[in-house]
Amino acid sequence: MPRSPPRRIVEGGSEAGRQLPTAVPVWVRLNQNRIQDPIGTLRLLEAEGMTFCAARNAHGCGPGKCSRPDCPLVHLYLFADQ
Repeated sequence: MPRSPPRRIVEGGSEAGRQLPTAVPVWVRLNQNRIQDPIGTLRLLEAEGMTFCAARNAHGCGPGKCSRPDCPLVHLYLFADQ
């Protein structure tokens, strides 16, 4: 499994008039999936070296961007809502 976020052309991701690929996390929505131990699952992801963001900042995080300075591999939007 890749350990770095994918890159794609996103709005505002340009330099000197050229659009350049920007790292963006994969947007995953797993809320209401009856995951028994969501906190334990997040710990397991961390132990495996998978970076993630809970995407709780609606102004900074979305399918095409992350508010964190280091772009994670995955956005786990509403993951804690089981």
